[in-house]
Amino acid sequence: MATLATIRVNRGVDIKSRPHGPFRLEGHDLTDDDLARLGALAGVKEVDLSGSEEITDVGIRELCKNRGIESIDLSFCNLLTDASLTELAKLPQLHTAVLNWCYLVTDAGLEALGTKSSLERVSLWSCEEITDIGVASLCRAGSLRELQLPEFAHITDQGFKTVAEKARWLEILRIANLEAFTDLGLEYVAKLSSLQTLMVSHCARITDRGIATVATAPKLRRLSIVACPGVTEAAIAAIQTDRPHVVVEFAREPEAYKSN
Repeated sequence: MATLATIRVNRGVDIKSRPHGPFRLEGHDLTDDDLARLGALAGVKEVDLSGSEEITDVGIRELCKNRGIESIDLSFCNLLTDASLTELAKLPQLHTAVLNWCYLVTDAGLEALGTKSSLERVSLWSCEEITDIGVASLCRAGSLRELQLPEFAHITDQGFKTVAEKARWLEILRIANLEAFTDLGLEYVAKLSSLQTLMVSHCARITDRGIATVATAPKLRRLSIVACPGVTEAAIAAIQTDRPHVVVEFAREPEAYKSN
Protein backbone atom coordinates (compact mmCIF):
# COMPACT_ATOMS: atom_id res chain seq x y z
CA MET A 1 0.00 0.00 0.00
CA ALA A 2 1.37 3.41 -1.01
CA THR A 3 2.24 5.92 1.73
CA LEU A 4 -0.32 8.69 1.89
CA ALA A 5 0.64 12.33 1.72
CA THR A 6 0.29 13.99 5.16
CA ILE A 7 -1.29 17.31 6.04
CA ARG A 8 -0.46 18.63 9.51
CA VAL A 9 -2.94 21.10 10.95
CA ASN A 10 -2.89 23.33 14.03
CA ARG A 11 -5.68 24.63 16.18
CA GLY A 12 -7.86 27.21 14.46
CA VAL A 13 -6.09 26.94 11.09
CA ASP A 14 -8.08 26.32 7.93
CA ILE A 15 -6.53 24.08 5.28
CA LYS A 16 -5.86 26.23 2.24
CA SER A 17 -4.80 23.42 -0.07
CA ARG A 18 -4.68 19.65 0.01
CA PRO A 19 -3.21 16.88 -2.15
CA HIS A 20 -5.09 15.47 -5.07
CA GLY A 21 -6.45 12.11 -4.02
CA PRO A 22 -6.47 10.47 -0.58
CA PHE A 23 -4.29 11.79 2.27
CA ARG A 24 -3.47 11.51 5.98
CA LEU A 25 -4.53 14.25 8.40
CA GLU A 26 -2.49 14.92 11.54
CA GLY A 27 -3.20 17.38 14.36
CA HIS A 28 -2.31 17.10 18.04
CA ASP A 29 -3.88 20.16 19.69
CA LEU A 30 -7.23 20.40 17.94
CA THR A 31 -10.67 21.30 19.29
CA ASP A 32 -14.24 20.36 18.46
CA ASP A 33 -14.50 23.47 16.26
CA ASP A 34 -11.54 22.28 14.22
CA LEU A 35 -13.09 18.84 13.78
CA ALA A 36 -16.34 20.37 12.59
CA ARG A 37 -14.44 21.98 9.71
CA LEU A 38 -12.45 18.82 8.94
CA GLY A 39 -15.54 16.65 8.77
CA ALA A 40 -16.38 18.12 5.38
CA LEU A 41 -12.88 17.71 3.94
CA ALA A 42 -12.87 15.26 1.03
CA GLY A 43 -10.02 12.80 0.59
CA VAL A 44 -9.15 12.10 4.24
CA LYS A 45 -8.33 8.41 4.74
CA GLU A 46 -6.20 8.38 7.90
CA VAL A 47 -6.53 10.68 10.92
CA ASP A 48 -4.10 11.12 13.83
CA LEU A 49 -5.52 13.29 16.62
CA SER A 50 -3.35 11.85 19.39
CA GLY A 51 -2.80 14.35 22.20
CA SER A 52 -5.80 16.53 21.33
CA GLU A 53 -7.00 16.49 24.92
CA GLU A 54 -9.80 19.03 24.46
CA ILE A 55 -11.85 17.23 21.84
CA THR A 56 -15.11 15.64 22.95
CA ASP A 57 -17.76 13.33 21.56
CA VAL A 58 -19.28 16.35 19.83
CA GLY A 59 -16.16 16.86 17.72
CA ILE A 60 -15.88 13.17 16.83
CA ARG A 61 -19.50 13.16 15.69
CA GLU A 62 -18.73 16.04 13.33
CA LEU A 63 -15.51 14.45 12.08
CA CYS A 64 -17.24 11.14 11.35
CA LYS A 65 -19.55 12.82 8.89
CA ASN A 66 -16.55 12.23 6.64
CA ARG A 67 -17.40 8.64 5.76
CA GLY A 68 -14.13 8.04 3.91
CA ILE A 69 -12.02 7.72 7.08
CA GLU A 70 -10.38 4.29 7.34
CA SER A 71 -7.91 4.72 10.22
CA ILE A 72 -7.98 6.92 13.33
CA ASP A 73 -5.64 7.48 16.29
CA LEU A 74 -7.32 9.06 19.33
CA SER A 75 -4.61 8.34 21.90
CA PHE A 76 -4.72 10.67 24.93
CA CYS A 77 -8.07 12.11 23.83
CA ASN A 78 -9.25 11.36 27.33
CA LEU A 79 -12.58 13.23 27.27
CA LEU A 80 -14.02 10.80 24.74
CA THR A 81 -16.66 8.30 25.81
CA ASP A 82 -18.46 5.34 24.28
CA ALA A 83 -20.51 7.81 22.24
CA SER A 84 -17.43 8.47 20.10
CA LEU A 85 -16.99 4.76 19.41
CA THR A 86 -20.60 4.61 18.30
CA GLU A 87 -19.77 7.31 15.75
CA LEU A 88 -16.63 5.47 14.62
CA ALA A 89 -18.74 2.38 14.02
CA LYS A 90 -20.66 4.34 11.37
CA LEU A 91 -17.53 4.68 9.20
CA PRO A 92 -18.07 2.05 6.50
CA GLN A 93 -14.39 1.39 5.76
CA LEU A 94 -12.85 1.74 9.23
CA HIS A 95 -10.03 -0.79 9.68
CA THR A 96 -7.89 0.76 12.47
CA ALA A 97 -8.87 2.37 15.78
CA VAL A 98 -6.19 3.42 18.26
CA LEU A 99 -7.82 4.38 21.56
CA ASN A 100 -4.86 4.33 23.94
CA TRP A 101 -5.41 6.27 27.18
CA CYS A 102 -9.06 6.95 26.39
CA TYR A 103 -9.95 6.21 29.99
CA LEU A 104 -13.73 6.60 29.65
CA VAL A 105 -14.16 3.89 27.04
CA THR A 106 -16.10 0.88 28.34
CA ASP A 107 -17.54 -2.39 27.09
CA ALA A 108 -20.50 -0.51 25.61
CA GLY A 109 -18.22 1.29 23.17
CA LEU A 110 -16.57 -1.96 22.11
CA GLU A 111 -19.99 -3.45 21.50
CA ALA A 112 -20.54 -0.77 18.86
CA LEU A 113 -17.10 -1.29 17.29
CA GLY A 114 -17.67 -5.04 17.23
CA THR A 115 -20.29 -4.57 14.54
CA LYS A 116 -17.59 -3.51 12.05
CA SER A 117 -16.68 -6.38 9.73
CA SER A 118 -13.93 -4.15 8.27
CA LEU A 119 -12.13 -3.64 11.60
CA GLU A 120 -8.64 -5.18 11.65
CA ARG A 121 -6.56 -3.31 14.25
CA VAL A 122 -7.54 -2.03 17.70
CA SER A 123 -5.31 -0.68 20.46
CA LEU A 124 -6.71 -0.06 23.96
CA TRP A 125 -3.74 0.73 26.21
CA SER A 126 -4.91 1.90 29.65
CA CYS A 127 -8.64 1.60 28.89
CA GLU A 128 -9.08 0.06 32.31
CA GLU A 129 -12.89 -0.24 32.24
CA ILE A 130 -12.80 -3.01 29.62
CA THR A 131 -13.82 -6.53 30.69
CA ASP A 132 -14.31 -9.94 29.08
CA ILE A 133 -17.65 -8.69 27.79
CA GLY A 134 -16.03 -5.92 25.76
CA VAL A 135 -13.36 -8.27 24.40
CA ALA A 136 -16.07 -10.68 23.28
CA SER A 137 -17.98 -7.87 21.55
CA LEU A 138 -14.87 -6.65 19.77
CA CYS A 139 -14.06 -10.13 18.45
CA ARG A 140 -17.59 -10.67 17.19
CA ALA A 141 -16.89 -9.50 13.64
CA GLY A 142 -14.04 -12.00 13.35
CA SER A 143 -11.84 -9.73 11.21
CA LEU A 144 -9.27 -8.61 13.82
CA ARG A 145 -5.61 -9.02 12.92
CA GLU A 146 -4.06 -6.94 15.71
CA LEU A 147 -5.36 -6.49 19.26
CA GLN A 148 -3.50 -4.55 21.94
CA LEU A 149 -5.34 -4.98 25.23
CA PRO A 150 -5.43 -2.56 28.18
CA GLU A 151 -3.42 -2.85 31.36
CA PHE A 152 -5.17 -3.28 34.73
CA ALA A 153 -8.49 -4.19 33.10
CA HIS A 154 -10.66 -7.02 34.41
CA ILE A 155 -9.92 -9.36 31.52
CA THR A 156 -9.71 -13.00 32.59
CA ASP A 157 -8.82 -16.32 31.00
CA GLN A 158 -12.42 -16.57 29.83
CA GLY A 159 -11.86 -13.49 27.69
CA PHE A 160 -8.98 -15.23 25.93
CA LYS A 161 -11.16 -18.28 25.36
CA THR A 162 -13.45 -16.01 23.37
CA VAL A 163 -10.51 -14.49 21.50
CA ALA A 164 -9.36 -17.98 20.49
CA GLU A 165 -12.85 -18.91 19.31
CA LYS A 166 -13.78 -15.71 17.47
CA ALA A 167 -10.58 -13.90 16.38
CA ARG A 168 -9.34 -16.61 14.06
CA TRP A 169 -7.28 -14.23 11.90
CA LEU A 170 -5.49 -12.52 14.79
CA GLU A 171 -1.77 -12.08 14.04
CA ILE A 172 -0.59 -9.69 16.78
CA LEU A 173 -1.66 -9.77 20.44
CA ARG A 174 -0.43 -7.60 23.31
CA ILE A 175 -1.23 -8.49 26.95
CA ALA A 176 0.00 -6.44 29.92
CA ASN A 177 -0.65 -6.12 33.64
CA LEU A 178 -3.66 -8.43 33.77
CA GLU A 179 -4.00 -9.81 37.27
CA ALA A 180 -6.51 -12.51 36.30
CA PHE A 181 -4.52 -13.83 33.33
CA THR A 182 -2.99 -17.27 33.96
CA ASP A 183 -1.50 -20.24 32.14
CA LEU A 184 -5.02 -21.28 31.16
CA GLY A 185 -5.33 -18.05 29.20
CA LEU A 186 -2.08 -18.85 27.42
CA GLU A 187 -3.46 -22.27 26.51
CA TYR A 188 -6.34 -20.53 24.76
CA VAL A 189 -3.96 -18.09 23.04
CA ALA A 190 -1.94 -21.06 21.73
CA LYS A 191 -5.02 -22.07 19.71
CA LEU A 192 -4.84 -18.93 17.58
CA SER A 193 -3.83 -20.49 14.28
CA SER A 194 -2.77 -17.19 12.66
CA LEU A 195 -0.87 -15.69 15.63
CA GLN A 196 2.59 -14.42 14.66
CA THR A 197 3.53 -11.98 17.43
CA LEU A 198 2.70 -12.26 21.13
CA MET A 199 3.77 -9.65 23.69
CA VAL A 200 3.19 -10.37 27.38
CA SER A 201 4.39 -8.13 30.20
CA HIS A 202 3.84 -7.75 33.95
CA CYS A 203 1.55 -10.77 34.26
CA ALA A 204 2.42 -12.33 37.61
CA ARG A 205 0.36 -15.51 37.29
CA ILE A 206 1.82 -17.01 34.14
CA THR A 207 4.56 -19.64 34.46
CA ASP A 208 6.97 -21.72 32.43
CA ARG A 209 4.18 -24.18 31.67
CA GLY A 210 2.01 -21.57 29.98
CA ILE A 211 4.90 -20.10 28.00
CA ALA A 212 5.91 -23.55 26.74
CA THR A 213 2.33 -24.14 25.59
CA VAL A 214 1.87 -20.84 23.78
CA ALA A 215 5.21 -21.28 22.00
CA THR A 216 3.60 -24.14 20.06
CA ALA A 217 1.19 -21.78 18.26
CA PRO A 218 1.69 -22.89 14.64
CA LYS A 219 2.59 -19.54 13.04
CA LEU A 220 4.28 -17.85 16.00
CA ARG A 221 7.43 -15.98 14.98
CA ARG A 222 7.99 -13.48 17.80
CA LEU A 223 7.47 -13.96 21.54
CA SER A 224 8.17 -11.14 23.99
CA ILE A 225 8.04 -11.82 27.74
CA VAL A 226 8.82 -8.91 30.06
CA ALA A 227 8.65 -8.69 33.87
CA CYS A 228 6.67 -11.92 34.36
CA PRO A 229 8.24 -13.35 37.55
CA GLY A 230 6.87 -16.87 37.08
CA VAL A 231 8.80 -17.36 33.83
CA THR A 232 12.39 -18.56 34.10
CA GLU A 233 15.41 -18.33 31.85
CA ALA A 234 15.41 -22.11 31.59
CA ALA A 235 11.95 -22.09 29.99
CA ILE A 236 13.03 -19.42 27.51
CA ALA A 237 16.18 -21.39 26.63
CA ALA A 238 14.06 -24.48 25.98
CA ILE A 239 11.86 -22.57 23.55
CA GLN A 240 14.90 -21.19 21.74
CA THR A 241 16.22 -24.72 21.37
CA ASP A 242 12.99 -26.43 20.40
CA ARG A 243 11.60 -23.66 18.19
CA PRO A 244 14.59 -21.79 16.71
CA HIS A 245 12.40 -20.01 14.16
CA VAL A 246 10.71 -18.06 17.00
CA VAL A 247 12.48 -14.84 17.99
CA VAL A 248 12.25 -14.65 21.78
CA GLU A 249 12.70 -11.43 23.74
CA PHE A 250 12.94 -11.97 27.48
CA ALA A 251 13.60 -9.57 30.34
CA ARG A 252 12.85 -9.69 34.02
CA GLU A 253 12.58 -5.90 34.20
CA PRO A 254 11.45 -3.32 31.62
CA GLU A 255 14.78 -1.49 31.88
CA ALA A 256 16.63 -4.59 30.71
CA TYR A 257 14.19 -4.95 27.85
CA LYS A 258 14.70 -1.38 26.72
CA SER A 259 18.47 -1.72 26.71
CA ASN A 260 18.46 -4.69 24.30
